[in-house]
Amino acid sequence: VWVCVFVPCSLFYLEASLSFSLLVINVMSQVLKRLGFVDANTNVQLKGRVACEINNHELLVTELVFENILSHMHPTEIVALLSCFVFQQKHTSEPNLTDTLEKGKRLVIDLASRLAGVQMECGLQISVEEFVGELHFGLVEAVYEWARGMVSNNGDL
Repeated sequence: VWVCVFVPCSLFYLEASLSFSLLVINVMSQVLKRLGFVDANTNVQLKGRVACEINNHELLVTELVFENILSHMHPTEIVALLSCFVFQQKHTSEPNLTDTLEKGKRLVIDLASRLAGVQMECGLQISVEEFVGELHFGLVEAVYEWARGMVSNNGDL
């Protein structure tokens, strides 16, 4: 008797899950088309191939590259800002950033906000705050100082 009840319930949940997955795929396909990662026929474009090689924050990192958002910055500043994609600690003291790093941080946050907006317009259930909240800038100052060679052998700034 238990099997007779379990199998239809399992099939119902499997169908619901599959239906939801197809909806998400359709929405993400729209996002990728709108951003130029794939063309109208869903052929992967150069931006899409680049994004495939990135492990996290694929859309955001690819857009940073293709829009040349950080190209005016020195490599030490770029590497420092890119640390926001790998740093996972959510609650840290506010880093002491140079004006250029503050501007770069703002550019990254603005781009993340725009990308969240595109995803929302295409039907993805995401908030701008949630999407931007995935970025953590607590390591930027330390990476910047390290990249400039300002960290001593014992790790002090």
